[in-house]
Amino acid sequence: MAGNQGRFAAIAGRELLHAIRTIGREMKFAQGQQIKSADTLHPDGLILAIESGFISTAATAPSRRRMLLSIHGPGDLAGDHVLFGNPHQAHGLVMTGMTKGSALSVHPGRFRQIVHDHPQGWEIVARHQHDRAAADRERIWLMATETAGRRLAVFLLQLLSYNQPPKAHHGQPQWVPLQLSQAELAEWIGVSRETVARVLRGWVWRGVVETGRRRLLVQDVPMLEKIAGERWDDMSRAA
Repeated sequence: MAGNQGRFAAIAGRELLHAIRTIGREMKFAQGQQIKSADTLHPDGLILAIESGFISTAATAPSRRRMLLSIHGPGDLAGDHVLFGNPHQAHGLVMTGMTKGSALSVHPGRFRQIVHDHPQGWEIVARHQHDRAAADRERIWLMATETAGRRLAVFLLQLLSYNQPPKAHHGQPQWVPLQLSQAELAEWIGVSRETVARVLRGWVWRGVVETGRRRLLVQDVPMLEKIAGERWDDMSRAA
């Protein structure tokens, strides 16, 4: 499921999602807001089922340099690592709203009971975490072996997979649903901001994308997939 970020909602099924919606409390978050999740410094935090918007998980090194680790979007879970381990192991991780949005918040104990009562609950949650770990490994592999252009193409295609409803026509231009600066794009794919700017300039010239202030419109999705190459084909088939 690397192609669609391993989203929990895609595999959970109606019964499990209904149980979460029934017991969960709606929580709204703002852009830049630090979120008290069980996957952060707060061991008594909550598990979040994201309904709209995006959340980032970042680590702060002793040098105070921030490292972006993961991005959670609609249909994802955040804080669910606490179900399988000690939340204190997540020391140094901070979750922050990348956009405004909303999520259903559930205390870990109650979430654990929901999963236990569902016939395939633990299997679904374990698969979700496995898929997310596979996506993380894929990202590391891309950073070690692929060009900046291919890394950026794969990342943008992953973000496009969050667009709802699915586009009726594959070749239709699509806005990237998350507004990111060139510096943030560079941080995610492990290159300099100048490299991202150079790649985007080339794509604009070729008619692949249009750029605006923190906005990207993918004009030619099939060409972006061609740039991403075989790695994206493999990831899409696994989705």
